Amino acid sequence: MRTGSKSLLIVPAEGLRCLISAITRVCRRGPSETTAAKKFRGRFDSATRSLSRSMDVVALAFSTSTRLRATILSRIEIMGGAGILLAAILCGTATAAAPGATSPTAAPRLDLLSLITAAAAILAIGLVVWRRWYRLRGSAWVRPVSPALGLGLFIGMFVLGALGVTVARRMVLGDAPVDAVTDLPLADHARILMGHAAGQALAVVIYLWLCRTGGGRARPTTHAAVATGLLTMFVVWPIVAGTSLVMSSVARVIQGGPVDAIAHDTLAQLAESPAGPWLVVMSIQVVLVAPLLEEVMYRGLLQRTLTSLDLGRWTGIVITSVVFVTMHVGAARWHALPALFVLSLGFGWVYERTGRLAAPIAMHIAFNALNLALAWLTVDA
Repeated sequence: MRTGSKSLLIVPAEGLRCLISAITRVCRRGPSETTAAKKFRGRFDSATRSLSRSMDVVALAFSTSTRLRATILSRIEIMGGAGILLAAILCGTATAAAPGATSPTAAPRLDLLSLITAAAAILAIGLVVWRRWYRLRGSAWVRPVSPALGLGLFIGMFVLGALGVTVARRMVLGDAPVDAVTDLPLADHARILMGHAAGQALAVVIYLWLCRTGGGRARPTTHAAVATGLLTMFVVWPIVAGTSLVMSSVARVIQGGPVDAIAHDTLAQLAESPAGPWLVVMSIQVVLVAPLLEEVMYRGLLQRTLTSLDLGRWTGIVITSVVFVTMHVGAARWHALPALFVLSLGFGWVYERTGRLAAPIAMHIAFNALNLALAWLTVDA
């Protein structure tokens, strides 16, 4: 059976197939093919992504608030420490100005000097904390010799120095007892110090030879280390001066009277001695020879050995500074020892930062030269 017009003839079977195909296409275009499970899974993925973004925002906010709190606390600690230092210095200045002023202009000059020193110390401490110069990560370092050899050289240097002092004292003084360094004439004191230096010279030579044969990581040049040491002295000096002022104020309160303006026996003897060749010899030993020997002994041997024992760099610096201060007990007044401890921390820090012994030697020379100049100015005044 044929239907339709003359130009289009459709077989019934073909017509049925076309109708089924058309109905199928209409059904596919009608409702969405997304099932309930797919819809739920899509919503879950979207919620998960949203939750993840929210958690990232919370974590960022928490970390930001943590850094902000740490920054605020560090600033508060700096300001609090600076305020305590300033208050202690001002209290000590007021205590000293009342009973000890010999003229109407003495107290204002002391007040001005204390204020300048306090401001410089506060700025130096704030700069160290703000720039985080106390951190020693990534610092240049030379691997030391074995700890047994380093400690043996340190003890040997100490024993040789004591032996040199004993021999020189016996040659210069004989059996005459001497109670203090200030009881010695300047020439005899200089000869005894020369015996001390001669005794330690052998250990210094051995140390320098070991430094030439030892290896390590790349270090700055000697000139760069000296420059670093001198620049570090500009930061350490105000902190040492502020510590000295605070401890002088404490000593003044404890003793109930004024303290010595020059807190080291050798400096006092040099400042009060007349000009002459032995004054030049003694000054050279104090300014040049003593820093070289002490830095080789404390930083080059002791601190280097302690650091090689994996005690931590700052642990080695602190222990070395304690020993350094202990060796100055008797020669320096007790209220000057904390300032020496702070100074020794600076020596140890610059040695760790540069890996060169020339840096703390340059700092030590500059410190002794400045102290000697101030001692002369104090006596002249």
